[in-house]
Amino acid sequence: MAKIHNDAGIQLTNGRVVRWAASGTNSDVPSIRLANNKGDSSSANTLGFVTGTINVNDTGWVILSGKIEKVNTSAFSNGDIIYLDS
Repeated sequence: MAKIHNDAGIQLTNGRVVRWAASGTNSDVPSIRLANNKGDSSSANTLGFVTGTINVNDTGWVILSGKIEKVNTSAFSNGDIIYLDS
């Protein structure tokens, strides 16, 4: 897990996929924004899944690897690799 700062301008909820922000407003922890694979040149900077709810300009946690709770993954099998896509 990584502690992050929500610099996305919107509340981030459990299961949203985020990326490193090119620049941020918080020097204590990395800033993040929503990841997007459609026309987003920085989708290669995808970090992980938000865990819980992170309000705008607040800090929270992102899961880099492992188990995430309260996200419907019924379309996947155990061990599937998930890529950033719609």
